[in-house]
Amino acid sequence: MAQRKPIAARRSCVLYIVVLAALILIIAGIVLVLVVLPEQDRQRQAERHYQAGIAFQSTGDLEKAKSEYEQVITIDANYKDVQARLADVQEQRKAYHYQRGLDYMNTGQYAEAVEEFKIVMGLDTRYKDVQEKLNEAEAKLAVARALTPTATPAPIATPVPPTVTPGPSPTATSIQQTATSGPTPTVTSTPEPALLFFDDFDAGPKPDWEVLSGRWGMAGGKYTLTDISVDRPAIGISVVGETEWRDYAIESDVSGLYSGDAYYEREAASSRAAILLRIQDDGRAVGLVVGEEFVQWAILADDSWTIVPGTRVQGYGEEGTRIKVEAKGNVYTAYVDGKMITSFSDDRFPKGKAGLWLKSSQYLDPSEWKVVPKIDNFKVTKLD
Repeated sequence: MAQRKPIAARRSCVLYIVVLAALILIIAGIVLVLVVLPEQDRQRQAERHYQAGIAFQSTGDLEKAKSEYEQVITIDANYKDVQARLADVQEQRKAYHYQRGLDYMNTGQYAEAVEEFKIVMGLDTRYKDVQEKLNEAEAKLAVARALTPTATPAPIATPVPPTVTPGPSPTATSIQQTATSGPTPTVTSTPEPALLFFDDFDAGPKPDWEVLSGRWGMAGGKYTLTDISVDRPAIGISVVGETEWRDYAIESDVSGLYSGDAYYEREAASSRAAILLRIQDDGRAVGLVVGEEFVQWAILADDSWTIVPGTRVQGYGEEGTRIKVEAKGNVYTAYVDGKMITSFSDDRFPKGKAGLWLKSSQYLDPSEWKVVPKIDNFKVTKLD
């Protein structure tokens, strides 16, 4: 009997340990479910919005970048350097709308300039001389409206019945009226700009094109990239013209633009085109980058783009868009379907060739389909 007590005690001890271990596992499971997993999910969400913000900021889509960074802050206000990035985006937004206001002022679009300067005032009332610019734009707008004639409707004439006065009976003599013609007006026609180069690609690309990178060819009657890899985006540059070209305009139809739907993979998933101006011998150039939903001035150097702050415009780049860019002096101006939308100044590139830069869309899954930009009706004219 004396031997059973130690055995029973040992069994009780083992049972106690088993129960304690089970309780520890249960508590650990509860902590895992209620604390660890939600925190990991929060961190994943924060990282997803953080990377999306970086992608949008890198392409100048400041409004979307701001929204993504703000979502990160609602999840974790101290996540990485999100506060500094949001502050940087706000500074870029000020510069963007301020420059837009100046562009509108330069083209006499004072109502639009007022709206842009008001946006800057809403962000920072002490930004540069925005208050003075707003006052100036409002004054010029008031003058322009005062000088605009107001159409006054003409009074309605009251009909008066004619008075018939009897006269002598008409004779059979016919009265012949002689029409006297004045001098023939001289029609003065505006001379067409001198054509430097044109290619409609109906018979394929002209031999004037010089391919600097990528494999170029024809697809659907349009000039495009033809070597499309499954594991990386296709990128290519093709140029035309003379190194001594200075002031000129380029017009072209651009299609095949697509923006990806992923979060931080969005930029990789997007196809892009750029009209290049004043291409240098070392590959540097000024370019208007065109996406599915925006246009943006940028500087190409060492095979990478540096955006020009304040020149991105949303709402353009639909399928079949007609793009026109001008380089005159140190001023670069972009038009979409005949409407001036953005411009900036840069004196680093006084002359150079014209050209194209294309990038296909790219997906992490090689089985996904790709989109490649296409070019048609490429025209270069000389500016006086």
